[in-house]
Amino acid sequence: MRRAVLVFTTTVLLLTASFSTSGIALGDVEVTLDCSDGNTVTLLADTQTVTELTDAVAAMSGSGLDCTITQVPVMLSLFGLTALADSNGSKDFAVGGGQYNADGICGPLPTTINIGFSAHVPADGSMPDSATGSISETVSQPGGPCDGDRRKVTVTCLEVGPNPNILAGGTLGWMDGTVTQATGYFLGSFTLGLTAWDKPTKPDYFNDNRNLPNCQSHVLQPTFEFFHGNIVVKDR
Repeated sequence: MRRAVLVFTTTVLLLTASFSTSGIALGDVEVTLDCSDGNTVTLLADTQTVTELTDAVAAMSGSGLDCTITQVPVMLSLFGLTALADSNGSKDFAVGGGQYNADGICGPLPTTINIGFSAHVPADGSMPDSATGSISETVSQPGGPCDGDRRKVTVTCLEVGPNPNILAGGTLGWMDGTVTQATGYFLGSFTLGLTAWDKPTKPDYFNDNRNLPNCQSHVLQPTFEFFHGNIVVKDR
């Protein structure tokens, strides 16, 4: 009996140590984002983050970037049914999908831009320029000359952190990327800088600008309001 108690106690201690050393909390799940750009990443997330990621992925529709999201409870991982996300290192990430008003960019017709992005970088002190992911924007202007114009970007840098404006709060993700496709309105952009703001209260905001480095210089301030969408930025 004493031996059984000792084994049980040791097992509990090992499990507890596993949680405390890896930053895993009870109720966390593994979330795998599989995107049409060919990037797949597994993240560790709590229930609220999973809900926000699901909203962001759904709102990518029409942007040119499509992602699917699957999740597995971490407890299953502890018993060997799946590999822990933390075994490959935690990830800082910025994921967003939604629309913003772009009236006036290409004539008088009502215009919105659909945007989707998924960027991630190891949260182990790696350089921001080790990031992977992509950004895609598509103009929606029914009957207008810019309808369907698109820009696709390969993410080359991601830096995340708390908003320097303490009163405003939230977390910012600063990104840079190389333009791999640009049509119509987006012609002439070769690189892209983007700042995403995951606000404590909605709506979220972002800003992007062609040919303007932003990741480690933090030039852009988020000024465009997301509607029908969500931005999730996490500093792990």
